Amino acid sequence: MEVILKRSSIFLSAAILSVLLLSHLCGCGKADNLNTVELPDEAVSEDILENGLVLLVKEIPSQDLAAINVKVLAGSALEGEYLGSGISHLAEHMLFKGTASRGPGVIEKEVKSLGGFINGSVGQDVTEYSIIVPVKNVHQAISLLKDMLLNASFAEEELEKEKEVILKELHLTNDEPQNLLFRILNKTAYIRHVYKYPPIGNEERFKSLRREDLIDYYNKMYAPNRMVMAIVGGVGRNTVLPVVEEEFEDFRPANYAVQDLSPAEPAQIDKRYAQKGIETNLAYLAIGYHSTSVLSEDLFAMDVLSMILGRGDNSKLNSSLLKKDNLVYSIACWNFTPRDPGLFVITATLDPAKLSEVERRIQTEVNRIRSGNVSAEELKSAKNMVLGDYLMSMQTVDAQANNLAFNYMLTGSSDFSRRYVVGIDRVSVKDLKRVAGKYLSGDGATVVAIVPDKLIASKDMVVPAPVKEQPAKIVKLTNGLRLIVRQNKNTPTISMTVAIGGGLASENNKNNGISNFTARMLLKGTGARKESQIKGAVEAMGGNIDTFSGFDGFGVTLGSLKSSADASLSLLRDIITDPVFPQEEIEMERRLITAMIYEENEDVFQRGIDALREEVFADSQYRLPFLGSEESIKNITRGDLVKYYKSHAVPGNMIVSISGDFEPDEMAGKLTKAFNTLKSRNVPAVNFSHKPSDDITVKIIAMDKEQSFAALGFATVSIKSPDRYALEVLGSVLSGYSGRLFDSLRNKLPLSYALGCVQKQTPYSGLFALYAATTKENIRLAEEGLVLQMMNLRSEGITEEELVSAKRELSTDHAMDMQTNEYFSQTTAIDELYGLGYDNILRYDKEISKVTVEDVKRVVNKYFDPGAYSEVIISSET
Repeated sequence: MEVILKRSSIFLSAAILSVLLLSHLCGCGKADNLNTVELPDEAVSEDILENGLVLLVKEIPSQDLAAINVKVLAGSALEGEYLGSGISHLAEHMLFKGTASRGPGVIEKEVKSLGGFINGSVGQDVTEYSIIVPVKNVHQAISLLKDMLLNASFAEEELEKEKEVILKELHLTNDEPQNLLFRILNKTAYIRHVYKYPPIGNEERFKSLRREDLIDYYNKMYAPNRMVMAIVGGVGRNTVLPVVEEEFEDFRPANYAVQDLSPAEPAQIDKRYAQKGIETNLAYLAIGYHSTSVLSEDLFAMDVLSMILGRGDNSKLNSSLLKKDNLVYSIACWNFTPRDPGLFVITATLDPAKLSEVERRIQTEVNRIRSGNVSAEELKSAKNMVLGDYLMSMQTVDAQANNLAFNYMLTGSSDFSRRYVVGIDRVSVKDLKRVAGKYLSGDGATVVAIVPDKLIASKDMVVPAPVKEQPAKIVKLTNGLRLIVRQNKNTPTISMTVAIGGGLASENNKNNGISNFTARMLLKGTGARKESQIKGAVEAMGGNIDTFSGFDGFGVTLGSLKSSADASLSLLRDIITDPVFPQEEIEMERRLITAMIYEENEDVFQRGIDALREEVFADSQYRLPFLGSEESIKNITRGDLVKYYKSHAVPGNMIVSISGDFEPDEMAGKLTKAFNTLKSRNVPAVNFSHKPSDDITVKIIAMDKEQSFAALGFATVSIKSPDRYALEVLGSVLSGYSGRLFDSLRNKLPLSYALGCVQKQTPYSGLFALYAATTKENIRLAEEGLVLQMMNLRSEGITEEELVSAKRELSTDHAMDMQTNEYFSQTTAIDELYGLGYDNILRYDKEISKVTVEDVKRVVNKYFDPGAYSEVIISSET
């Protein structure tokens, strides 16, 4: 089980931001040219309570889950006298630390007992809180949220603990190049406007915050007329409106004081530069241009422009700087538009020596856009991406609730999405030239780089019922290939996955990384299509495509709109049956993978988990890094890749799974026609053996980072063992904000800012790891705390209360996953490939419900041997 490291998402990567913007804004209306699918009508009720609280409700009768999202107009840009302190972020943390009636840790435990998930985050304009629960528990969830929003206690002892945690988090952001990059970009691009302050705050201002400040800010900002609540799922307005009215009837009075005015940012007339050196082998570049607000009429053209420049594989920046001239390892572009004018940002990862050339080339491409260098086909493809991104992102109730609340909070309309899609459709080539000339001037750019420091001088409720699903069917072709087909009409989308046996289990020291290398090359060209035609076709259809590689398999997943199902199937067949592995693309991919290896080696968490896996599986292929080593990747030839693919991509070693809006029998026929021509061949043998160590192994790694990391690892069971479910329950008990690790190492002893467990079962073995990330001063205490948890589990086991909460959490988590076609197609393909059966996914709740306290105690004593485990410690002081 892998847990979220941070509750508050106060920093966003480029990829996340681009998707986030679309998920916030893109809607379900029909525009003249975006009419390739029949979009479902949405009925959203809007009610404004007497105290000003806005309630939005969208009922989806078929859903067993409900998502509640509350947006509060209280972000880092609205902190008034506390600007730059991060008080919004601190308040959000403290709302989880208890109320007058709920002590520290009770909120998370209560949500878990409801079978739910709770989360919070802070941005520049908004703080949000969200809960996802089974429908029958909506009333309790609303009541709990109200208690947090009205009655937070801000206990002095808990406040001091949380301030220490946030200070550590603030210090450790310097280890994350992307986070640091965006902080410096905002600080440099904005001189007067409050967007220059990071949501986490500045250290000295943050340290000066007192409990009285927090209470004052809370009472002012957490007023009902500053809140929007959206509820989406299997519950309607007539059910939830009386509940919300009752719960919020005695909420504190509305606050109509003028306190949200931000100083205008003066026009930027000269280029600005900023550079920071850290321990890294790569360079990270960001170029920002002052852009529009969310309500500007130029928003639509600027968003389309960001897609044409850097959204897709065939975007102008990708085509020119990455694919053609090999100047960067990755490049992307997005248009961030909050309440006030935001930034149009281009980011790249590259070799430090190429910084100047890449900056120049980026501006060259921007200038070409300013001259009108955009084709009608590029414009059409970008518009289709808007619709595709929206439909793919809106499959879950939590995403829809977030979308409704965000729309209303920033625009005053829950239906802003319709206006957005129509606005996108009306964008012309002429509009693109106009806005590029208006906003993307080289003199108005802010250029920020993160470089290697050596280059610069400065340095009682039942478990929810199993998810109701349309029955899937499996078809076995005469050549041995198995097809899985499942109809899901919730959205007009489809997802197809091809899973092929391989992965680390098929590798050795010499060819380590060949499975991942091969998978990535599948999108680099076929006999009929070049890479640009593959990626371009997917983007033009409003879809997405990606490859994967893991312990025992690799493959491709392709998602698209329903209207593009036939074209998507044709494309997928071409990729699987006729890849050509072009030599020039191999060399480019070799460079990219090598850069990725460097990046992983610089990441403390990834380095620690990889090292732990190397210790636990010291005698087997599972010890190898997924990307390979620099040496092995250097020596893999085109002949090696072709031979590997031909030997593994055989019908008996391959599964095709599809889920989405189609007629099952018709789709089964199309799949059969597409893949029955594959010739049957012998399935490659897997020579895998692993004997767990009977001793304690310790690996200490020195890394010059502020962050330190400790982990314990145990060899467990294969994916086919019934014990896996008891281990999953154990993972839930240990992880999360109500879990044992958080309680012992964060609440009682604020030693760690990130902790949890990672669990993985494969066809041959398994891994269970406990980890904690902390400072170098506390690394030994954190490591001792992990060992103590292991010993306590063996001596005490878990409680019945912990068991019930964990089972509810796992069931709800599974229900959340099952909402998307991509999860279903990938999971069923892999389960069938590994011998579990394609329908194993539908047995999950039943198997989890069988787990007892005694089962958990048994697996702990069986697999958590205090005399046989592996340990990894990473610190600058060893």
